[in-house]
Amino acid sequence: MRVVLLGLVLLLAACTDRGAAPPPNLPPAPTYSVFFEPDSTSLTKDAKRVLGEVATQIRATRPSTVVVEGYTSKPGGPAKNQQVSRERVDAVVKALAETGLAPSEMLKIAKGEKTVGLDPVGDRRVDITLQSAR
Repeated sequence: MRVVLLGLVLLLAACTDRGAAPPPNLPPAPTYSVFFEPDSTSLTKDAKRVLGEVATQIRATRPSTVVVEGYTSKPGGPAKNQQVSRERVDAVVKALAETGLAPSEMLKIAKGEKTVGLDPVGDRRVDITLQSAR
């Protein structure tokens, strides 16, 4: 009986369409980075320019979720850095809200120094990811 079942399983496996194309890979969600000066939560001129691009993209694509994640560099201590990353996220959310996006449409995440990379300047940032329903 086991031999018959094994033969049936092998026969079914051989009959599957191996030429079928896999589902298309969806492009990654676009992410924009807004950088900050050390110990600052103020938006720079360049940051405001990036946020203008983000607002335009949001209006054009209507993403299902706008994720706003704040980061800090290591100096300053964990508690202070958590607060700084939260204030940076709030600054970005406020600026996007001024362009017409409701703060309730944004997922706010303050990561502090938990995910610090190797570049202290790159760690002083807020990333904005535009996620679409898939």
